[in-house]
Amino acid sequence: MGEDEGRVLGSANDVSTSFDARAMGDSLFRALDDTFGADACDARERQAAERDRQRAMDSLRAASLRRVRRKYRTRRNVLAQMINDAISKYVRTCETVALDDTRKKMRMITSLRREDRYRAFLAMGSKDELLKRLGQTIDAAEAMIEINSPERFEAYYAAAAGCLAGRVSAMESIKVALADDERSDASFANDPTCVDREDPDDAVASAIEDVYASCFGEKMRNAFEITGHDERRQKLVGEIEDVERRAMIEVQELMRSRARQIAGHCVGTIELPTFEGVACERAIGLERLEVLLSEVRASYASYVRCVQQGGLACAFGVGLGSGRQGYVPILRLRQSLSDVYESDDCEFDVSEHFDIPDFYDEDAHAGGDDIDKAIKRMREFNAQPFRDVLVDDPAEHARQFWYGLKKLLVFAEDAIDIDERKWDAFVDRVEFAAQQAMVVFVRQMDAGQAFQFRRDLEDLLGSSE
Repeated sequence: MGEDEGRVLGSANDVSTSFDARAMGDSLFRALDDTFGADACDARERQAAERDRQRAMDSLRAASLRRVRRKYRTRRNVLAQMINDAISKYVRTCETVALDDTRKKMRMITSLRREDRYRAFLAMGSKDELLKRLGQTIDAAEAMIEINSPERFEAYYAAAAGCLAGRVSAMESIKVALADDERSDASFANDPTCVDREDPDDAVASAIEDVYASCFGEKMRNAFEITGHDERRQKLVGEIEDVERRAMIEVQELMRSRARQIAGHCVGTIELPTFEGVACERAIGLERLEVLLSEVRASYASYVRCVQQGGLACAFGVGLGSGRQGYVPILRLRQSLSDVYESDDCEFDVSEHFDIPDFYDEDAHAGGDDIDKAIKRMREFNAQPFRDVLVDDPAEHARQFWYGLKKLLVFAEDAIDIDERKWDAFVDRVEFAAQQAMVVFVRQMDAGQAFQFRRDLEDLLGSSE
């Protein structure tokens, strides 16, 4: 009985083992079929195609978004740059006017315009006129030496800074024009709560995203199902262009709304910087300048006799018979040189460069003769005054005078050393403050408002002249 039971149990074990093997084989077959069978391959291909379509959709969406954002930012940046350029031009013009007005009020002599004077001298056809104007030029140099001082220049720049600040503050009264599409509601005018102080880029980006979220859906995916590469490409391009148009319409509507809100608002307070003053010191002693002036006047007396006898032919130190080299017939003196406090208004051809020539060898490494060397030369020249055109060389005496006159004009202008870096930095900060006052409006203006603001600045400049 024990042997029979053993045989029965052995047969049962064999059957169980055979059944497990068949089940494992069936499972392995099904697994292999799921992995390598036709249905599995089809499913994987569909999944791969869907992933490819999704990647293509994401790429197209990202590229299209970039284009829309670039269009918006380009349009905004163009308007912002135009307004900033207009403000920069306004401030720089105010700077010039402030310096000029202050110079006139304080009767400052900031430049002798040596080159312009020499142009005018070359254009004169009368020796009497030439001698008269040269005498007035020496008087102007003397007045500059006597009037100018470090203290006066410091006061001059401080007064000019106040004048500049006053002119730039006039911007505060400019009002933003009405929006392009319609007149602003009167309830918005001058209500600061209606001005959106946030960067509109955030709202614009949100509006664009909303449009793309609603458009890049089934309709766009269906474009990928169209058979034929060319037809699919054409369909996709059309769908994307439509989305971009809808996004730009949404952006334009948002910006129109913002433009209507800021219409009628004034620029507001401009937080102008404080002027810290300029550093000025005397670079050339007053006594040395007065000595040089005395020597030039002595040389001028000889020059007068030289020109009276030799005429204009030797007046410019080029020798008898040479004439006035470089003479430009169109030059003409339009305003008297007698006013030592005003610049001379001369017309001249700016394509030509005129300056008193360097007739004598000077120390090039030192930038030419210093004032002590110039005084020494002039004393040597004046030790032999002009006697007669038949005895002395009139051209040489003319050269001696022009040397002394040029040195006098140069040293008179360079007598006060002015460090203008703080002035330049002040003007830069004024310009930045004016632009910052417009930042909120610049971000929300439409094109019509921006162009009108530029015209208002131009009108403000015209009214202040």
